[in-house]
Amino acid sequence: MRMCDTLFSTRRFLPLMKKELMENWKQNAMRFALMYGALAILFVWQGYSEYRYTSFHNGKNIVEWEMGYYEVATFAFMMFVMGALSASFIMSPMKRKAGRINMLTLPATPFEKYIVRWLIYTVGFFVLYVIAYNLADLTRVIVYRVAYPDNEAIALADFFNHLVRESAHQPLGDTLVNDSDHLWLIGSAYLFVHSLFTLGSSLWPKNSFLRTFVTVLILIVAYTLVFLGLADWLITGHANIDISIETALWTSVSIHVLLALFFWTLAYYRYKESEIINRW
Repeated sequence: MRMCDTLFSTRRFLPLMKKELMENWKQNAMRFALMYGALAILFVWQGYSEYRYTSFHNGKNIVEWEMGYYEVATFAFMMFVMGALSASFIMSPMKRKAGRINMLTLPATPFEKYIVRWLIYTVGFFVLYVIAYNLADLTRVIVYRVAYPDNEAIALADFFNHLVRESAHQPLGDTLVNDSDHLWLIGSAYLFVHSLFTLGSSLWPKNSFLRTFVTVLILIVAYTLVFLGLADWLITGHANIDISIETALWTSVSIHVLLALFFWTLAYYRYKESEIINRW
């Protein structure tokens, strides 16, 4: 019990969470505004491209269906980009000596301080991102209902309808993925990317996103070449291993999750070893 208390205690954790949220609410509000603004601009611009050349007596449902697919695809892509940005802020207080002093001398364990910021910039980010997406979609609807009052088909995107192909009768290419299993692959890949940028934040508090992006770019190229080569070797029969696409998919999911846990853990231990005088 004492060992658990020295690692994590709600009596320390909750006040620390409150402190982090109250002290950084302006920065977090600006980041939320940035997410909303970027999504709103993309959605309104795409709406302009779609609605401008459309006769509202024909193809109403087709246009809205295309808008919905575009928004869901944009949601997935921007989730990776903005999630990586969010992860790169986790250790931002460690950029300067004053920030390191404040962070390292807080009356809480390193684990508690790390988990608080991890929750804010992982779980908190995703909640705010979903809110920003819905507000941006609502903005698109309001703008074009005012601009084109005769088009009664303009409506909020049906997110889940464009997420997974529900039946064989649904046309290919109208949804983000054709099988719900692929959502696990996207989700695990997102966790993997987020963990890489979290580790980058702990290694390079200054210019974290840029430095990690360059490193990740090199790793992705190497990973893709190795993964595609290995997949081709296994599936085309050069190896005496009979592996199905489903098995390869769940193997990839497992590898992504394990690597994400490893990188998050590594980031914690890197933070735990931090000093006020930065020697890195």
